[in-house]
Amino acid sequence: MTTAAPETLSSFPMDKFATASQQLPVRMNTSEKVKTYLSNVNWMLIFGVTMWYAVNCTYVVQQKIFLNAVPLHWTLSGCQMIVGAFFCIGCWLTRWRPMPKFTNVKKAMIVFIPLGFCHLVVHYGAVISMGFGAVSFTQVIKSGEPVVTAVLSMIFLREFMSVWAYMALSVVVVGVGLSSFKEMNFNIWAFAFAMISNFGSSTRSILAKVTMKKKDEIGENLTAPNIYMILTVVSAVFSVPLVLGTESYKWKSVWLASTANMTGSEKALLLFHACSSAVCYYIYNDFAFYCLGQMNQVTHSVTNTMKRVLVIVASIIIFRNPVTPLGYLGMCMAIVGALLYSLIKQGVFTRKSQPAEKSTSEQLKSAETV
Repeated sequence: MTTAAPETLSSFPMDKFATASQQLPVRMNTSEKVKTYLSNVNWMLIFGVTMWYAVNCTYVVQQKIFLNAVPLHWTLSGCQMIVGAFFCIGCWLTRWRPMPKFTNVKKAMIVFIPLGFCHLVVHYGAVISMGFGAVSFTQVIKSGEPVVTAVLSMIFLREFMSVWAYMALSVVVVGVGLSSFKEMNFNIWAFAFAMISNFGSSTRSILAKVTMKKKDEIGENLTAPNIYMILTVVSAVFSVPLVLGTESYKWKSVWLASTANMTGSEKALLLFHACSSAVCYYIYNDFAFYCLGQMNQVTHSVTNTMKRVLVIVASIIIFRNPVTPLGYLGMCMAIVGALLYSLIKQGVFTRKSQPAEKSTSEQLKSAETV
């Protein structure tokens, strides 16, 4: 019978005698936790969202102030497009953004000219609508754009969605209808041009979905921000004859009548409102695309919805347009319905682990927040 050799000191598991402070995980104090949290925060994204919200609200307010004083809706829309086009060209020339290169110019023209015209319709419709009516009213009508897209997709693409998506869209329809019916200063032109903008956006999405499937055959550097910039330049070219044909004949008479009782400084301030809205038009869209690239689809949908709410609240406070309780209810229904539709479409309420990557058409629609 053999006896086991006694354990030597070197073979004895000394970690059994480790102190409690050595065995337990190190606990960070409050200041270390704060430092760790702050180091993990994406401050550039927070800055981008803040600027997106702030510049978008500034754009809407400056635009509305000018249009309330000088009703040249088409002219202001065109100026915003042209200024935006100069910004785009400047970004390409300075290599701030990679310049798109077209390997097939003919195919590029076939794709981008119709898309550029739709882009023009989207912008002009929204600006003219806000010129005729309340900003909050236009924003609510614009939230109904998914309804138009769903209808056109069924007709032209034979695409159908789940019953839950259509139920969310029905909430949007009821909300838009209630807001329109209870709008105290309802203007048929404001409603009509907002709907025209929706049709332009939906048509652009469908055309992009059909024509942008093989972007590599068209050229290089055709990212979503670059495509948006191309459409802005094309729209600016369309804007020149459009503005000259619609309002150039009354520029002088409208300006003189609108500024007859203004001082020189007041006239200069009015022009500043117009110019700042044109500059803000490009800048807020650029920040929107930056945020889109840094977020997942769900976060961007929620952030975009909150942006629309902020614009509505800011416009109601600044311009003091009266809204009835049922009007507020309609606004809430339209916005919440649009958010639910977006989340349902992305598969948030299903077992899909990760939503599919957004197509070019969806990115253009998501980033544009008129």
